[in-house]
Amino acid sequence: MVVYYLKKKKIYRINQKIGFNLYGKGFEINEILSINKDNFKENFISNVQPNFFKNTIGTHHLNNNSEYTTFDFCKKKYFFNN
Repeated sequence: MVVYYLKKKKIYRINQKIGFNLYGKGFEINEILSINKDNFKENFISNVQPNFFKNTIGTHHLNNNSEYTTFDFCKKKYFFNN
């Protein structure tokens, strides 16, 4: 489980969406509402799909700190031998 804290003291969990034979179909952002040894509740916030660059076919990671937010992606690229 990956957990992020933002300025308003909210906690978020990022979960990877698995795709058949794919690097990462996408990921979801969930707000953790309650977490302790007996209870876990979260609220779905957003579904992130790999459609932010041309030929992008996968993504599965999001990270941030006080300065940067980063994510990864996979692009479909063809190589041909002449």
